[in-house]
Amino acid sequence: MSTTPTSINKTALGHLVAAQLGVSQRDGVRAVDAVLEVITRSITGGIGVAVSNFGAFVPVQRTARARRNPQTGGTVLVPARQEVRFRVSPRLRETVQAADPAVATIRKNPKSA
Repeated sequence: MSTTPTSINKTALGHLVAAQLGVSQRDGVRAVDAVLEVITRSITGGIGVAVSNFGAFVPVQRTARARRNPQTGGTVLVPARQEVRFRVSPRLRETVQAADPAVATIRKNPKSA
């Protein structure tokens, strides 16, 4: 009986990339690591990262604000912080809604001649 995973970790993603590209599993994992490192450094520096037909990682600065502690009823100051949001592209949203993994791709359609 075969079970379908509900999620894929970074190593498994690297192995899938390696199979797609026809390279070693080690190179696939290194490629995934490199892409994630560039995305992380960009977002940390306040620069958003957009991937066509996939989505965008957008850094968001949250301001400091006062909130109420539900246990004591007292006011607590929540400090300012930087967060990251992910905005799904319309193409990826449509692909996921189609729910057909056999034809799921975010590659651009070829231009007509």
